[in-house]
Amino acid sequence: MKGKFIKKLVAYALTAAMVVSTPMTAFASEFADNFWISDGVDENDPSSSGTGTVSTSDTNTTVLVENSASIKGIKVKPAAVTMKVGETETLEAEIIYEETETAKISDDDKKKIETQLKWRTNDLSVVTVGARKGSMTKCPVTARKNGFAIVTVGLDFDNDGVDEVISSVNVMVKRDIDSVGWNIPEGKLFYAGHTYDLHEFALVNNAPADKTDDIAFSVAADTKKEASVDGDGILTVAKKAPSKEVKAFVSASSAKVVPAETTIKLDPGKPIKKMKASVNKVTLDFGDAYNADGTRNNAENLIPTVTAKIDTVEPADHTDDIVWTSKDNKIATVKADSKDQKQATITAKSVGKTTITATSTSGKKVNFTVTVKATLKKLGVCYINEKNESGKYETWSGKTTPVYVERIPSQNTDKLKINVEGDKKYVKAKNQNIIPSADLTKNNGTATVTISAIESKTKKTSDKCTVTVKQSDVELKGVGRSKGADGKGAIELNYKKAERFNPSNKTITYYPIIGDIKAPSTLAEAIETVSWESSKETVATIANGKLKVVGEGSAKITVSAVKGETKGSKTTYKAKKYSFNVKSTPKCEEIVLKSNTATVLSGKTASIQVKQQLPKKAADPITWYVNGVKQTDPKKFTDKKATVSASDANADGVIELLATTGSVSVEARVYVVSAKVKKVNATMASTVELGKFTTITELSTDNNEPIVRIDVDKNSAKLVKVIPVRDPKTQNITGAAVFGIGKGKANVSVVSASGKATKLKIEVK
Repeated sequence: MKGKFIKKLVAYALTAAMVVSTPMTAFASEFADNFWISDGVDENDPSSSGTGTVSTSDTNTTVLVENSASIKGIKVKPAAVTMKVGETETLEAEIIYEETETAKISDDDKKKIETQLKWRTNDLSVVTVGARKGSMTKCPVTARKNGFAIVTVGLDFDNDGVDEVISSVNVMVKRDIDSVGWNIPEGKLFYAGHTYDLHEFALVNNAPADKTDDIAFSVAADTKKEASVDGDGILTVAKKAPSKEVKAFVSASSAKVVPAETTIKLDPGKPIKKMKASVNKVTLDFGDAYNADGTRNNAENLIPTVTAKIDTVEPADHTDDIVWTSKDNKIATVKADSKDQKQATITAKSVGKTTITATSTSGKKVNFTVTVKATLKKLGVCYINEKNESGKYETWSGKTTPVYVERIPSQNTDKLKINVEGDKKYVKAKNQNIIPSADLTKNNGTATVTISAIESKTKKTSDKCTVTVKQSDVELKGVGRSKGADGKGAIELNYKKAERFNPSNKTITYYPIIGDIKAPSTLAEAIETVSWESSKETVATIANGKLKVVGEGSAKITVSAVKGETKGSKTTYKAKKYSFNVKSTPKCEEIVLKSNTATVLSGKTASIQVKQQLPKKAADPITWYVNGVKQTDPKKFTDKKATVSASDANADGVIELLATTGSVSVEARVYVVSAKVKKVNATMASTVELGKFTTITELSTDNNEPIVRIDVDKNSAKLVKVIPVRDPKTQNITGAAVFGIGKGKANVSVVSASGKATKLKIEVK
């Protein structure tokens, strides 16, 4: 979905893998018309490889830029796909628009926008994508091998290689299992207190196992004190394991597959008892790459790095792993040495302080305090951003004009003082701006000043710049957001409602709504006279209507322009101001619903509720779609819930909902039923052998509600693993395999769409 006001999806490990930015090259002669670009994958040659991207080679994105305000996201169906190797599934993308009476998109433009779609797969070894020119809304996805992949489709408005609008589909490719086995290296020891993913040591069909394989692991019933395994295949060796060996099993949900047994050799290991660094305070300085006069010295890299070392580790022949982390990756990142875990490279990112921590498996920690500086070496040119046709710096009366100062190094954040020489009566300096008087008539309508900057501690000064200020006379009628380059047709802001954004470097453009103009004489110049100010530049900066949200919090944006008022023979000039608030919270990375399913009786209503947005402080506006149609009723569709009625159902008696913040989305379903469910039916054996499986069958409800999930309580997660069997079209559960992975009595709940459940008990022997 739309990357809010930032480029792409930020951050989280899973979303980071969704974007492939490798340059694309044409592949086959059938695309010689230079319209569609293949990623280099030959679908007839499974060994071929490429970037995983298919797109148009038409780089004219004007139609995207012109209509960017109305493009709100992309919806892809189906939202998730389960396939087998060799199968092909076609995904279909729908571009979601938000149009108004003054901002409508023609059918011709919509077709052009569709041609700009780019499809990607993050793992070509698992699936390939094969969209074709003339039909970029449809993308065949072919499964090549078992595994998990993410297929994304996006639109890059400004052709910079980064999508502003994106949507993704999770693709699971599974294989039929004929055999299972083990491949534990000879002499491999499993140390006390450590955890291991048994998928790394298992074989499926004589090939390495994958987490998408429907397999389960267990350990012998008499080894609870030594080791246990959970439903994810994670083996935990006890801190004090009395036995030297345990038997482990890998099983599959097919009667033809014989469970495989192996012996895992345990070892008490040697946990780290002491870790210490002789130097645990680190300073990095961007200024170290420059001489005192601002010229480059012999430093090879402008980005400073340093090696952090743990000098004392006892015992030296320990069996622990050491993991390095940074408290704030925006200040500094850390990467462990591939050959020696006792040391790591710290890389500066921006000025500030953070903590780097090295943690051993046994829990011992060493902290490094990291300070990143940018010692000022030189101040260069001091200037404002506005120039006239002759290249001279000019601004307008009453306009708060930012002053820019070239710094070496550029990362320097020292506080600077702006000096004004010349017509000080009419032009003053405040913070890092110059603010001319609104009325310059007593000075023949102009003022000339020379500006420079000085750093308060070192007294370093910048070069000087001469600025001319001219009298303006413009009627400011309001502020709006619009696609119009001159502000015409701008939709005026609701000043009582704060504009909500997320920290980003993406620019959001506002336009002044201009009425009468006397000086200057043209609309384009009149727009340049408008002043833009932010009350808190650590939250948002704004210049000439270009807003950048850079941090969390609230800021007041003030917009003003000077207007002359004549009474009798006297004209006075005053600034008319408008202001609105900007609120910034973390970018929503996930919408969590209280339940993704519900039911509704004929003539009644039902709700899907939002539990929270993640991270916790995220509070993005949520837009709801019902059966693909955007909903605008503020009473029924809020940031907290959506309310639908039975009459909203499609032909299948299902109401499909999509909740989106513009950057992420989540789907839900409401099923229309004739009566409330009273009973959920399911059949399962009362016992299962350790390492073996049984099945849950005959799933049904008394009102034909679908079964949507099977839950295992926390205490039972180490006793059984449940693998649901789903209908490939509806994703409703039709059955399940239940593996015994630990000895004991487990509880399993079969849950219907309305939340009604039946509890099943099974003993693993």
